[in-house]
Amino acid sequence: MKHLIRILSLFIVAAALILLQTQPAMAQPRAEDQPPMQLKSEFKNYVVHYTLFNSAFILPEVAKAYGITRSEQETLLNLTVTKKDEFGGLPASVSGSHKNLMQQQKNLRFTEISEKDAVYYLAPIRVSSEELLHFELNISPKGSNETLTVKFSQKVYPSN
Repeated sequence: MKHLIRILSLFIVAAALILLQTQPAMAQPRAEDQPPMQLKSEFKNYVVHYTLFNSAFILPEVAKAYGITRSEQETLLNLTVTKKDEFGGLPASVSGSHKNLMQQQKNLRFTEISEKDAVYYLAPIRVSSEELLHFELNISPKGSNETLTVKFSQKVYPSN
């Protein structure tokens, strides 16, 4: 009897393994359908928050008001500088660039957006296919002698 139970157990395990191999894989959400990932870099007195998202997510009336191009092939880098433990955004001098895997470098052109108690910066990035980009940003908060350097890499995708 013990021998029969052992054979049946092995048969059940083997059948389960075969079933798992023949089942279609669970559909994984596409990366471009995921919400933007909020990243930050902390410094002695400041925190730099940054995120990448497709410009098509911006409402048409908002894009028009700020002169932003809405396109499935355009990603926006959004950057905000705050003092530690504070909210909003500070005025700053912002510059930077990104490189692709072939080391082709493109400079970023940031536009300052100022709203009530917040200042943030947007830079458009043209995206035609999935690509890993390496960013280097230099931020000098207004009234400070510090230059904050942020380096990060992230995959970008067109939204189509």
